[in-house]
Amino acid sequence: MRVKIYYAGDKPCVQEVAIAIAAEAKQNSEPLPPAYMPESLALAFIGTVANGKKPDKRALDFVNMLDSKRISAVALFCTSHNLDGSCLDVLREALKARGIKAMDETLICHGKGGLMGGKMPTDEDLANAKKFADKCLDMVTNHEL
Repeated sequence: MRVKIYYAGDKPCVQEVAIAIAAEAKQNSEPLPPAYMPESLALAFIGTVANGKKPDKRALDFVNMLDSKRISAVALFCTSHNLDGSCLDVLREALKARGIKAMDETLICHGKGGLMGGKMPTDEDLANAKKFADKCLDMVTNHEL
């Protein structure tokens, strides 16, 4: 099963979460850009730093270029200073418009926000990232999408 982990945002908090997911999936994580476009993927994890209720522009641009013939499903995650996952709804709608299945399961972790401050993901957030990765991978493996 081909899996990729992508993340967008200039804060190290989203990279930490992506690395935790990647370790569980036994893959590398790739920043957006310059990540290569996916080819024959069963699952892509796409993460972003929440900018208010919006995702990072790079994540949204990436999603808007995806092709449903090259990717089967996407699992979304974000970091947010106030644990608001509204930015994931924006990505979910963009995926739906492209004909790509966005998994119902999402992950929202602590993270630094723009002007609002925030903090880095906690140990609990990183443990939840591993559980999130396992659950999403199991769903794809067991064809539960």
